[in-house]
Amino acid sequence: MIRKALFLSIVVAFVLSIPSPSFAKTQKLVEAQGKVLWSSLVRYVRVDLDMEIMDKDRDGGYLLFKYKASHGEKCRSAVEIIPFKPGEKAPAKSTKVQVSIPCTSGVQERIFLDGLNNKIKKENK
Repeated sequence: MIRKALFLSIVVAFVLSIPSPSFAKTQKLVEAQGKVLWSSLVRYVRVDLDMEIMDKDRDGGYLLFKYKASHGEKCRSAVEIIPFKPGEKAPAKSTKVQVSIPCTSGVQERIFLDGLNNKIKKENK
């Protein structure tokens, strides 16, 4: 009985230690709009991060790309440009951007958005 409990505890501990993919979406206000935001986003993904763009639609407000995780895994990821809702107070010259990178933690999504925002600030001074 004790052996079964010990074995089960080890199995549970092992399963819980395996990293699981994140299916969350992280959102941030970036300090750009329209063409400036779109061109910076495309350059950030393709040039700065050296990741393959699979599909993009400026009018639809999305970009799909293959994210290369540090552990070698590649996963289909998405960036969405989210319009403000009618009546929602929008900060001047800002846009909501949402990213989803399922093969990593939410931390990488925040790093992605911070990097994009920094690129926009640097390029548009």
